[in-house]
Amino acid sequence: MDIAEYIPLALRTAKPLSTEMALKHAVLGLASDGGEVLDVIKAHAIYGQALDRKHLAEELGDTCWFAVYAASSYPGINIITEMPYPPRDLVSAGIQLVIMNGIYADIVEDVIARLYEENMVDAIIPAKYATTHHTKQFSSILSQIISLCAYMAGRAQLSLWEDCLPGNIAKLRKRYPEAYSDVNAAARADKC
Repeated sequence: MDIAEYIPLALRTAKPLSTEMALKHAVLGLASDGGEVLDVIKAHAIYGQALDRKHLAEELGDTCWFAVYAASSYPGINIITEMPYPPRDLVSAGIQLVIMNGIYADIVEDVIARLYEENMVDAIIPAKYATTHHTKQFSSILSQIISLCAYMAGRAQLSLWEDCLPGNIAKLRKRYPEAYSDVNAAARADKC
């Protein structure tokens, strides 16, 4: 599965939200699922536990879901899955993931402030309001997040494209057979 195949399958399960709330949802999701990735890495690197590859694959898939969701929430975002300078190791990749998530959150705050200035806070951002500056920043950061996930999967002898993303879609199909719903989100059928 490549990123172009993954995107529509992932977005089938997105909750319809205004641009502001979608951007905030993406920030919160990247932070929380990125934190879960770090918990798996910490248990292995610091506490000497065996690397929980299954849990790591699930959390990397969830993190990518939020990166794709973030990209869909703002016009003109292109995700490129190439990393010119890979990190040294799994811990360094996790640290870079936290940094990228923080930078993304800062940019989202700027975008939301602009939405309030333009009195568009409950609207979907029309392409004409999307600044080239924000679009380039979002594209770069979200591409780096997905590339870091691919790198971490590889370090764990997993494939983001063959293990993590297909596993994420399988989980979401079980949780949301038709589309997103609050009832199915609460029921979490994939966890039963």
